[in-house]
Amino acid sequence: MLVDFGVCSLEVLEGNIVRIVLKKEQEIGADVARAMFEYLQEINLIPFKTMVITEEDVLILPSAREWMSDPSRVSRSSADAFVVDSLPKRLIINFYIKHNKPTVPSRTFTSEEKALAWLRSQAF
Repeated sequence: MLVDFGVCSLEVLEGNIVRIVLKKEQEIGADVARAMFEYLQEINLIPFKTMVITEEDVLILPSAREWMSDPSRVSRSSADAFVVDSLPKRLIINFYIKHNKPTVPSRTFTSEEKALAWLRSQAF
C-alpha cells in the first residue's frame, strides 16, 4: 500500500521493509520524518527496515537528519539503505552517516535491487 505524505511517499514491502521516496524539489524536515514514523506505529510495523530513495533536488534539513539518528527512532528501526543516483547525494548521505552516527547499520547503494538484498540480509 502506497501512502502519500506530500513531499514524500511511503510503501511497505515484504519483510517489514519500508520504501520511502523523497520527491523531486522538496525540503524534508523532522516533521515529515516524524509523521512517517507515527504512521508506521499506527499500523504496528515495528520493527522495520528502511530504503530511502531521493529524487532530484531534495534537501534533507538538519532537523530530519538529527531525528533519523535519534535513539527513540532507531530503537524501532534495524537498518537504513539509501539509494543514490549521483556523487553529490552519496557524499551527503555518507556525511550524515559519519556525522550523525546512526546506531543502526546504514549504507548507500546505486540501485534498489542492491539495497533490498542488503536489507534482507540484516537482522531485526
